[in-house]
Amino acid sequence: MDLVADACLTAAVTAAGGFAILGGGYGDEQWVARELDLLDQFHTRFGVGFIIWSVRSSRNCLISCWNINRQRS
Repeated sequence: MDLVADACLTAAVTAAGGFAILGGGYGDEQWVARELDLLDQFHTRFGVGFIIWSVRSSRNCLISCWNINRQRS
């Protein structure tokens, strides 16, 4: 779901009562940051999914998601 499960789809799934996952894919930091900023406007709960073997190379992106989650809690 990389780049397809964006902020709009994530917010729509949550609004429909589902548990939404933002498609973090390979950890494109700019894309994930932009989508997280958009999701912040929806004030909704969601997860972020990454392709596990890419997390090592996109560690900063993963840390950013963790920090944003901690700020929102």
